[in-house]
Amino acid sequence: WVLLFARMAEGGFVQRVLDDHCSADRESEWSKLCPYRADIPQNAEQWLWKPGTPFWRIGDWEGTRYSSRRIVLIAMSEYPLEAAEFALRGFAEQLVKIELGEGTESQEWFLRWTVRAAFPDELQPWRQALQQQGKLLPIAQTVNYVHLPIVAAAIALTLFGIFSSRLPRPLRAACLTMVIAFLANAFVCGALSGPHDRYAVRLVWAMLGTGVPVAFFLIRPRRT
Repeated sequence: WVLLFARMAEGGFVQRVLDDHCSADRESEWSKLCPYRADIPQNAEQWLWKPGTPFWRIGDWEGTRYSSRRIVLIAMSEYPLEAAEFALRGFAEQLVKIELGEGTESQEWFLRWTVRAAFPDELQPWRQALQQQGKLLPIAQTVNYVHLPIVAAAIALTLFGIFSSRLPRPLRAACLTMVIAFLANAFVCGALSGPHDRYAVRLVWAMLGTGVPVAFFLIRPRRT
């Protein structure tokens, strides 16, 4: 519920529910979030991980669970078509987010306070790492020149493999299974959590397990 809340905040649904249901004279009685309705960012990452947001002030994961569930259910019941459209848009965006690099940028904005509290002696070495200095992301972006053509070809070959009569049935079934897994991952992550490259990158390379065999069967000479 907390993750769904953060996702729906990105679409502006949380703010609309709070504006509709939080009265000026009884704000805190309807929801603990009412006094903070102007401070809820339309960015799930910032809501969940940035220190100082209302999420942390009222009890983080446990403290916001009930309010998150309540507001998500109200938003889906009051704005069902808009919520469905927002989810499908996230699903579609997730399908094409397959680049490397997300998460390799500096993470100081939300991790510094954790490292300082838990590993104070490691704070300075951590801040000097390539990632925190912003030098790791350009490397990942350069690798994309190799990564993207390979995974795009693997996806295309896997899709082709579903319908090709030249391939053995087990391989066609494997291609179908891989595509279903890719679509399911895109829906669960893109629609319910928000589209991010990191969600697809962890899976898309598995397409080589079907794309390479499909290419092998297509280029080998046919028996006469």
